[in-house]
Amino acid sequence: MFVNREAPSGIESALGPLEQFVGMQRGSPPRQIAEQLWLTGGAATGRTKLGCFDASLQEAGVHNANLIRVSSIVPAQASVAPLDPQSNELDIEPGTYLPAVYAFAASDEPGESVHAAVAGARLAEGYGINVEHHGRDMEQVDVRELCEDMIAEMAANRNAMLTEEQWFEYKQTTVPSDGQWGGAVAAMVYQ
Repeated sequence: MFVNREAPSGIESALGPLEQFVGMQRGSPPRQIAEQLWLTGGAATGRTKLGCFDASLQEAGVHNANLIRVSSIVPAQASVAPLDPQSNELDIEPGTYLPAVYAFAASDEPGESVHAAVAGARLAEGYGINVEHHGRDMEQVDVRELCEDMIAEMAANRNAMLTEEQWFEYKQTTVPSDGQWGGAVAAMVYQ
């Protein structure tokens, strides 16, 4: 669930149709802050690139949402937890707008390995940061190291210290030899 925070009076919204998404009213748009962040991922095949993307989202449990790509900040009050795609933890109606940091990789080259990852950490200041990475033919340990390097760089850009609270979601698949696409998605969804 999002918490509405009222903006200072007198601010005019210039966002047009986006106002409907966030429930804004001209003159005093509410700020929406996620309270729960879900870490999830999936890997699947499909006859097309779009088909394997959709199947990967289904495996991740977010295929009926309209994912809206956001940048990397985790609100201080938000908790981070893994999403069980088989559960009803997300509890959204089909078509719900769902902010997310996500990565997706796909290929139709038989035998090629594709991966997607989302990682992050909470900073000493209370809020957190996320990074995403996707690619081909990299081992999970190398992807994790790359993500940790990106997180460290983002923390340094903010003159901030990392805490012990960190997360990492990695999905990988090998493209089959039957002419199908293989794809992997990793996501942090904001609710």
